[in-house]
Amino acid sequence: ERHIAKALKYQQELTDTLTSVLENAPYGIVVTDGREIILVNPEFTLMTGYTRQDLPNRNAWFAALHPVTEEEAVPSADYDYWEVTNAEPESVIAPILCKSGEWKIAEFRRSRSLENGSFVIIVSDITERQRFAEELEKALQREKELNELKNTFISMVSHEFRTPMSTILSAATILDRHGESLKKPQIERYVESIHQGIFQMEHLLGNIIEAGRVESTNLTCLPRSVELRPLLATVVADVEAVLKQKGRIETTCEEDPEHSFVVDVDLLRPILTNLLSNAVKYSPETTKVFCGIRRQGEALRLDVRDSGIGIPQEDLGRLFHVFNRGRNVGTVRGTGLGLAIVKRCVSAHGGTISIDSVVNEGTVVTVLLPAGGSSTKGGEGTP
Repeated sequence: ERHIAKALKYQQELTDTLTSVLENAPYGIVVTDGREIILVNPEFTLMTGYTRQDLPNRNAWFAALHPVTEEEAVPSADYDYWEVTNAEPESVIAPILCKSGEWKIAEFRRSRSLENGSFVIIVSDITERQRFAEELEKALQREKELNELKNTFISMVSHEFRTPMSTILSAATILDRHGESLKKPQIERYVESIHQGIFQMEHLLGNIIEAGRVESTNLTCLPRSVELRPLLATVVADVEAVLKQKGRIETTCEEDPEHSFVVDVDLLRPILTNLLSNAVKYSPETTKVFCGIRRQGEALRLDVRDSGIGIPQEDLGRLFHVFNRGRNVGTVRGTGLGLAIVKRCVSAHGGTISIDSVVNEGTVVTVLLPAGGSSTKGGEGTP
């Protein structure tokens, strides 16, 4: 009797120890024979919301925790942590649907099968760990993209500055060495080359500064009543001068004498400049570029149309990102900044931009900007 009592006491102590482990374990514990759920510990219930009564068997388990939905379509057959085997299975990571309707990410590990065929499944909530891993992966990807952008920027700046700088240096050297023997028309031609080189570099620097400004700050839209014809004429003259393409751009500007456009000129100017520059650069010199401004309801509508190389459909989605250009640009010089600047300026103005393009036929860019008119010219708009 003494031995029996001692054995019973030992068995009770062992039972108490196992019960304490089950109740205080920091992860979910499930005991099953492969068909029926024998028990689940409090941590599993706290994690998922399900009790032993909610999950009496394997079918109930998979129907509750692993339902096949459009978002989480994972067949139950893929979850080998449930299969009865003496092999040492690897852990399985899978989404689970909690009783509250919340989705979590769980890691499942099961023990080897015992003599009676039962086994233990350890369930850990790794939702935060997975979220952190995903955020870390995104951060590393962003860092990689920034490094690629930095390298692209350095390469682009080096390439784009090299041509005008070479022109300036060549013209200055000739003037320095042979200036006294040159005739006035020759001198004027070299001086003009220097002016054009400087003009091109200023234009490039302006684009870089503008791109930095729109990427690093939240642009403020400060609309006011403006006359667009003088602005359009100035922009056209500047673009044709920089690209040496005088007379290429034809414009129309329909303004109502009684209701002027109310827009932010500081946002509209880079929109016009970059769209017109692209249209001129990427179309044959023998063709015209058309730019039209008119009112459409309470909006300013800007259309820029060319008969150039067009944009491949697969490139349209990424052209609004800095340093991205169409794959068919060939040897045409460019920075990949223009459309990124345009997009940010249009968005800051609360407008929209669309591109309709056919390769080797041309491109039409349409911009719509809110531009509610004032009752008389000269009035201030409402920011």
